[in-house]
Amino acid sequence: MPVPLPSPADELLEPPDAVETQAIAIGTASAAAPPGGLTDVQRVLIEAICVAMTGHPVTLDGYRPMTADEYAEALRLLTGT
Repeated sequence: MPVPLPSPADELLEPPDAVETQAIAIGTASAAAPPGGLTDVQRVLIEAICVAMTGHPVTLDGYRPMTADEYAEALRLLTGT
């Protein structure tokens, strides 16, 4: 499902909160994981990058992969756009 970019008036310029950061981690893991699931290195890197960029720790233990459409919808709902 195509998701349009926000207009300049609707841009969110604040860092994501903890819930949005967790959704970003799951969406990233879902896109990056090979058919057998995330490698240990992928898991560590995604978790480290998320906390380094947002200040919010995330966990990918037992995450349920999401499709690109589900990821887009989750971010749309979380950001209110």
